[in-house]
Amino acid sequence: MGDTIILYPSPGMGHLVPMVELGKLILTHNPSFSIIILITTAPFDTGSTSSYIKRVTVATPSFHFHNLPTISPPSTTSLDNFVALAFELPRLYNSNLHHALQTMISQKSRPKASIIDMFCNSSFEVFTSLDIPTYYFCTSSANSLCALLSLPKTHQILLEKIKDPNTSIEFPGVPPIPTSDLPEPFLDTEGIGYKSFFGTAINMAKSAGILTNTCHAFEPRAVKAISDGLCTPNLPSPSVYCIGPIVAKEQLMEMAIGLEKSGHRFLWVVRSPPADGETKSFSAEPDLDVLLPNGFLDRTRGRGLVVKKWAPQVAVLSHDSVGGFVTHCGWNSILEALSAGVPMVAWP
Repeated sequence: MGDTIILYPSPGMGHLVPMVELGKLILTHNPSFSIIILITTAPFDTGSTSSYIKRVTVATPSFHFHNLPTISPPSTTSLDNFVALAFELPRLYNSNLHHALQTMISQKSRPKASIIDMFCNSSFEVFTSLDIPTYYFCTSSANSLCALLSLPKTHQILLEKIKDPNTSIEFPGVPPIPTSDLPEPFLDTEGIGYKSFFGTAINMAKSAGILTNTCHAFEPRAVKAISDGLCTPNLPSPSVYCIGPIVAKEQLMEMAIGLEKSGHRFLWVVRSPPADGETKSFSAEPDLDVLLPNGFLDRTRGRGLVVKKWAPQVAVLSHDSVGGFVTHCGWNSILEALSAGVPMVAWP
């Protein structure tokens, strides 16, 4: 058996699929490698991944999925904030992670390297304490990565400007961003989300490198800003590797009315809207009878298909009959549409 690489995604298909695709890319260049993907369970329903994992295991024997023992759920207070929860879960898994890694090392299968999801930042200290070189996998754009890495540099500026909606923040390598358009965690510098991103930026600069799901031609200015150390003037300049595009693979009532009136054929993936106080839905199954106009499914039957929660987006976008893609502009979706040559209507 060749060298072992550990991949550590956050829970759920949205994080697992890009990490699996990264593993496939690694095997393309290093077929003798063995890939171990660590699986954690969230205290909310992220949808089942078991059938997907089974398919990957059968198709790619070099993949091995290791389930870390389930932890007790965090306090209910953190459940109200998705970003805080996403960062908190890996921290609670650190003890189980440390034990699993020690077992591998004692069996003389010391991992050659680890690649962690951004939200798994708390695991960085565990991997590095065991002398395992650790990389970050950034599944968003290089522009987003610039803003994240620049947090320690721009912290004081954020403190001064975030209360003024008529000003902008200038992150190196990124066009000025109006304060009103900043990600929500950036607007609360005392919040758990902001502090977690801040700590992630510092660890990223100290890491073995950052793999980003983009290519230089998409975002040359942002990539250069990171490589030149403009984002991290008082920290090490992180090595950034553009490895993309890696591709695999919501205003419900009004959108439904528009689709019905358009007369066009459509495939629509519907998720449950988040509950009050949440920024992301944890619901398992959307109730289409509640979410969609009365009789919508019957009236559009034969020319429209509504799918609950998730669809094989890459396969759909690659189909000849798809003429356009209405997208919320997630980076994976943008890359998938670009790769398939499908026009996008952007609905951030």
